[in-house]
Amino acid sequence: MEKNSKAKQLLQLFLTFFKIGAFTFGGGYAMISVIERETVDKRKWVTNQDILDMIVIAESTPGVIAVNSATFIGYKICGVLGGIVATFGAVLPSFLIITAISLFFSDFRENQYVNAAFKGVRCAVAVLILNAVSSLAKPMKKNAFTVMVAVAAFLAATFLDFDVIWLILVGGIIGIVLSAVKAAKAHKANAANNCDRAASDIGGASGEKEKHGASGEQARSDSDGEQTRSGEEENRGAVNEKDKSGGKKAEGEGADGGQNGGKV
Repeated sequence: MEKNSKAKQLLQLFLTFFKIGAFTFGGGYAMISVIERETVDKRKWVTNQDILDMIVIAESTPGVIAVNSATFIGYKICGVLGGIVATFGAVLPSFLIITAISLFFSDFRENQYVNAAFKGVRCAVAVLILNAVSSLAKPMKKNAFTVMVAVAAFLAATFLDFDVIWLILVGGIIGIVLSAVKAAKAHKANAANNCDRAASDIGGASGEKEKHGASGEQARSDSDGEQTRSGEEENRGAVNEKDKSGGKKAEGEGADGGQNGGKV
């Protein structure tokens, strides 16, 4: 059962990327929106964040973005075999079409209908690329810094003929530096919070100690008072006993005197 399920997933990977490779014109950037629709919206294989990470990895590694993307998603779904199957499905249509065109290249080049069709395809490719830019920009964190970096990269690539490779490298360095600065600030804030918490704990412990000390003093004072009262009560008891003894003795002496008087 598990083998059948995996074989079905491999077949779906192959057919999905075969369709993407067969019906997408304009290169890897035009394929991004199609890949997102097929793998995120329809198949639920990956998320929008995975697509964004995939593009960053695909642009940062050698190779065509479409092939790298197929390898990334295939590996995520079915491991190494899934990466191979998805990659094969993505490149096979291009291989077959280019092979067929090479056999009749001169006829294709001079055919006015084919040239007109390619002009229309170029317009559609521009729309696909803009759609991909819009889709990828939505999950990104937007603030003044990231917007400035994006605008600067666009201006450099469009008007200064700046090599895209350097843009990628500079963007990666900026991202690393920014992450390091944020991590340092977070670490400093955590350290300050820990110091404040420790000071608060020490203050609380001192307060508890003073409280216990005051309670001990009160307890000792109460104990001394109890002892004093007990001593006073014992003294009063002793005095009362002595008075009683004196009274009994006086009564005895009186009785003895009476008896002696009778005898006389």
